[in-house]
This record gives sequence, C-alpha cells and structure tokens, in this order.
Amino acid sequence: MRIRKVVNGKLYDTGTATEIAANPFVDSFSDCYETLNRKKNGEFFRVYINRDNTSCVIPVTLEEAQKICEDWLNGDDYMEIFGPVEE
Repeated sequence: MRIRKVVNGKLYDTGTATEIAANPFVDSFSDCYETLNRKKNGEFFRVYINRDNTSCVIPVTLEEAQKICEDWLNGDDYMEIFGPVEE
C-alpha cells in the first residue's frame, strides 16, 4: 500500500522511498504494521499502518533512525545501511 503524506510542508512517499527496516516485534496479531523508510534525499521517516488502513507518517532524524535500526536489525544489516561501527 502506497502512503503519501505531507508533514511540515514536505512530501513523504513510500512509493519513491526505500523501506530499510520493518518492526520485527509486530506480528499478525498486532494492530499495526510499522516501517522505517529513507527518501532519495537521505531523510528518514516512520510509517504506521493500522488494521483499518489508516496511516501515520513521522519524520525522524539520522540519530533516531540509527537507534531504530539498532533495535530492529542485526549488526550486518545495520552496517549495510550506516557503514562500519566500532567494536
């Protein structure tokens, strides 16, 4: 499902953005589906889609996106997105 929302005068479009992570803690019994996306210009945003197909788009900073990915992804997937990190 394509989501297009304007937030603070900027367009956030899942059709042109890349989904980089989905919340692994959401399952078929949950009330929503949640993803982290990156726009072509590098901006990040979260998308929540409820069972009734209502959606919410929330822009996030680079630091917030990194924290989300720390929680949702394994180390290899994280470094594929953000590059190497210290051991």
